[in-house]
Amino acid sequence: MAKALIKTIIASVVICCSVGIKLFAQKAQIDYSLGAVISKPAYFPNGAKSTITGFGFDITREKFIVPNFSWTVSTGFDYFRGNITHRTRPGMEKDSSIRHFIGIPVMGGLKLYIDKMFYVSGDAGLLIRVNNNSKTHLAVTPSAGIMLRTGKSKIDLGIKLINALKGFSQAKNNSLQNGGYGFWSCRAAWVF
Repeated sequence: MAKALIKTIIASVVICCSVGIKLFAQKAQIDYSLGAVISKPAYFPNGAKSTITGFGFDITREKFIVPNFSWTVSTGFDYFRGNITHRTRPGMEKDSSIRHFIGIPVMGGLKLYIDKMFYVSGDAGLLIRVNNNSKTHLAVTPSAGIMLRTGKSKIDLGIKLINALKGFSQAKNNSLQNGGYGFWSCRAAWVF
């Protein structure tokens, strides 16, 4: 009886693996996308006021695990121009104002297609410091979008909220150094 049970388990595992490998081989595709991004601040801590607007691009690699679920890796470049004014508070020397800053997000995540067009995703990674106005922070990014087919290629239209998590170091001169801020990004990308 134990031998029969072992044979049944082994046969089941072999069947499941072969069906899974066949499905993965048929459906696993790799997509790359190149997109333009426009960003606006969502929030800054401690009453900071902002008139900044960000412009940039991103590059994403997406690999399907199953037909409606994939993993992604992305990077990009965001240039923010405008003013961010930080009010004086304990730990800050004085009011400070920042005219521009640059961020390079490097993220990895998962994407779930609700149907053939709509998706939701979540990414985590780093928002890398480029200039002295900011610091590198851990970041999390929920997003949603729509994938439009145009012949053999696709256009990806999406919106995401990039959250630069607050650091654990002592207070710096502004929220770009402390973290705890976020910005909305609208993305239009060509998928190839």
